Order: sequence, then structure tokens, then C-alpha cells
Amino acid sequence: FTPFTYKIDRTASIQDIMSFLNEHWYHSLALAAAAAAAISLSSKFFSKDLQTFFSAYPLGLRRNRPKPHHILQLPATRTPITQYLSSLKPPSRTVSTTINKQTPARLQLHKISFGISYSGLSLARHFSTVMAHQGSGLLSFPRSAMRYAVAASMRGTVLEFTDPKGRVLAWSLLTRKGSTVRLMWFYSRSEAKRHNLWFATVVVALFAAKEEGLCVDLGPGGRTKETKEMYGFKGNVEWREGYEGEYRDELSGLEDAAMFLLGDKKARDKF
Repeated sequence: FTPFTYKIDRTASIQDIMSFLNEHWYHSLALAAAAAAAISLSSKFFSKDLQTFFSAYPLGLRRNRPKPHHILQLPATRTPITQYLSSLKPPSRTVSTTINKQTPARLQLHKISFGISYSGLSLARHFSTVMAHQGSGLLSFPRSAMRYAVAASMRGTVLEFTDPKGRVLAWSLLTRKGSTVRLMWFYSRSEAKRHNLWFATVVVALFAAKEEGLCVDLGPGGRTKETKEMYGFKGNVEWREGYEGEYRDELSGLEDAAMFLLGDKKARDKF
């Protein structure tokens, strides 16, 4: 590893910069990994004010041209969520089956536990799941470190799913701001796909929003666009209106969500 110096002209194009980074990939890799590791370790000591300021960027609130987000506005009534989703046009026959039956059944069958961490992410506990999600490859470590660092620096509640040995199979971040509950940063191991864990995190978000009739935001479409729309989360470019207001770290409905995923009949009736 040899030190180097460089100078990039202010008029350099994106292609020029990418060409430079590719030529010096080992330096870029080392710098990215070091920066990500530093952010990951220091994010634990971020003040709440700094977390509040930083969170606006990954949430997309600072973008000049926001991408459409897939959102679902829950009714301010006690209508069961599955009944409400089934009433949307076009109705989906898989809503009740997947969310209300298959997801809790799979978690119970494989003894998957659901937990809530108000203290944030743990490098030792959650980072390996991000690495497994990113896959193998030269850039997997710096990418994983940067994504973990961003999530660890945000306001929100960590949702995690663990196997019988206590290993984290998947985790996600649930953030409440204004009248919106935002679900983001879903990372999982390959063996977690058969447990319907993404749907389980959506269930938790719906429970968190149900009590006050809030909006649930699943973010931009991406590869899951069709799935989100199937469950009533339609693309909307005006989604930032629901973020007007303060952050709230305490979320209602999470205990009911945990009981629902355990197969509790009373919690199922509430859903």
C-alpha cells in the first residue's frame, strides 16, 4: 500500500472521476472502509439533535426532486387492517392469506423471535446481517459499512428477527415523523426469505400506525414495487406532506404486533 497524491480538475466529468477511482481502486476501497468504520463507531455517540439533522437525508426529505414513495394512509377508525386492505381497489386475495395467516405461521414453525431495540444498532450484533445481505465481492465490505453507518446514525426503532440460537436473521428501522411511520433499511440473510420476514416488518409498521390512523411509507419502489402496490401501498410524489412534525421515538402498537406474530388470537382480532 503506497501513499499517493492527486488533483481532479473542477471541470472533470463523472466519467473522468469514475475512471480515476477504478484506476486507484485499492486506495478508494481502503478510504471508504476506514470512513465507514469511523462513522459506525462514532454514531453511537451522536446527540439526538445530530441524529435528527442527519436523518432527513436518508429519509429523502432534503431532495430537490423527491422520488415517488409507496405509501398507505390508514383510516382513523378501528377498522381491521386486513379488512381495509382487502377493500382497496383492486382488492387482493393474497392480503389476508399472506399477512394474516402465512407470516405468523412461518415464524412460529421455525421458532423465529421478534424483538425491539430502542438503544439502536449494535456493530457486533447487526453488521454481519448487512454483510450477508450485500453478498460477496470486493466492494461488499465498504458498501455494507457505509449502509450500516447511515442506519446507525438515524432516529428510529430497530426491529429484529432472530433464530433459535439468537442469531439476527433480519433487521429493519422504523422511524416516526409527523403523521408518518417510515419502514426502511431491511437487511436479511439468504435463509430468511422462506420466513416471510419482509412481510413481518410490514405488519409491525401497520400496527405502529393503526392506533392513530397514520400513514405508512415503504419508500421508493425498487425491485419490490409490484409487491408494495399489491398490498395497497401506491406510489405518490407528495409523500413529504406527511412528514411535517416532530420525530417520536416511542411507538404504539409494537407489543400487539409481537403478540400477533406469536399467533395470539386477541392481537389477530385487533389486526
